[in-house]
Amino acid sequence: MASREYGWKMLGSDIDPLSVQAATLVAQSNPGVKALIEYRLQPSAGNIFKGLVTGNDVFDFTMCNPPFHASAEEAQAGTRRKVANLSRQKSSVTGKRPSAAEAAPLNFGGQHNELWCKGGEAEFIGRMIRESKDFAGQCLWFTSLVSKQDNLPRLKQQLKSRGCSGTGC
Repeated sequence: MASREYGWKMLGSDIDPLSVQAATLVAQSNPGVKALIEYRLQPSAGNIFKGLVTGNDVFDFTMCNPPFHASAEEAQAGTRRKVANLSRQKSSVTGKRPSAAEAAPLNFGGQHNELWCKGGEAEFIGRMIRESKDFAGQCLWFTSLVSKQDNLPRLKQQLKSRGCSGTGC
């Protein structure tokens, strides 16, 4: 969207070579954006920026949708909670609770590395925080989705301990 709507140059990354290959193919199949989008393989699943960002790269911002869960079991438990919560809610259209089939999740899937990693969301974003200091001269803003409110105090403390405030690091 950013490339098509605003003409922005974008860089996407992943640790899965097939995901990078598929995303590259999609971008190259769209003449209006193919020169604006690049995808790179992150060679180390333990790194976020290191090994991916080169010395010549400069970015206005990064954005991340991290793996939310620490394991497959945690991801499955989260899906069960969502299904249970959906089945308890009344439809705003019919005023009735949906059946189990109607309450089934529509889009709670994904590849394993998209859904979980060791330490889950908090550890993943923590690595981003630690590595962002090394790339602060190449990027203006580092951003990430935080899906679990319980992770916010820990992440805020990590930012504070690295000298980051609401105005920067």
